[in-house]
Amino acid sequence: MTHRDAGFAQRSVLGPFAAIVAVFAVALATFVPRDANAYSLEGPKWPDGSTPVMQLELGTPGRTLLDGTTSWNTAIAPALDMWNQVVGRMQFGRVMNSTAAVASGDGVNSMTLSSTVFGQSFGSNTLAVTYYRYSGSTMMEADILFNTAQSFDSYRGALRSGSYDIQRVALHELGHALGLAHPDQAGQHVSAVMNSVISDLYTLTADDIAGGQALYGAAASPSPTPTPTATPTATPSATPTATPSATPTATPTPTPTTGPAVMLSP
Repeated sequence: MTHRDAGFAQRSVLGPFAAIVAVFAVALATFVPRDANAYSLEGPKWPDGSTPVMQLELGTPGRTLLDGTTSWNTAIAPALDMWNQVVGRMQFGRVMNSTAAVASGDGVNSMTLSSTVFGQSFGSNTLAVTYYRYSGSTMMEADILFNTAQSFDSYRGALRSGSYDIQRVALHELGHALGLAHPDQAGQHVSAVMNSVISDLYTLTADDIAGGQALYGAAASPSPTPTPTATPTATPSATPTATPSATPTATPTPTPTTGPAVMLSP
């Protein structure tokens, strides 16, 4: 079976309607009780212990991006690391600068720029789409397509007018590839990269992490590297200076005399 994720919709940063949306979101966050560690699941997931390999084949932008990178693949690669650092029983692999063919149903997990979703329209205001295949409850393939009709760059911090940070878009779409859905479209009011609308968030929140760990458990804490016990430096024993034995002065053999024996001094 195949599923087209609803994608990551953009929120325009210009115009009065956007301002109304932003204010309404703030009001919801203020007055609606927050769900503790809320998240939403797609349904299928990768088998425990699997390492789905993502083919990074977005190419180069032909310019230096705002974060200093000159490759789309380099810009989005940290998004894979962010998920790998928090989930345990599944890890994303990668092939940088891949030239694999991009197709749905080939068992290859592609990340690429595209003008369509395998021939279908992206729809208005869509930044990217994750198109995945599954059998039963098992994820089989996940392709992530970034909409070439949108303007991308790579930067951290607040959203900038005129371009969208491709790394946070990749972070969101990889959440779908893990098996996470949009919590805000499931009636949950949370601060999460996995919400359906792009925002100033560019790293995983507690809610995003809780969702990933609900599927795959927590990443094992690295064992601290033991501090080696210093081998004590042997303090060299002073080589004793040989005390020369006194050369004995020969005791003269007394000349025997008659009378009492006399002991002579050396």
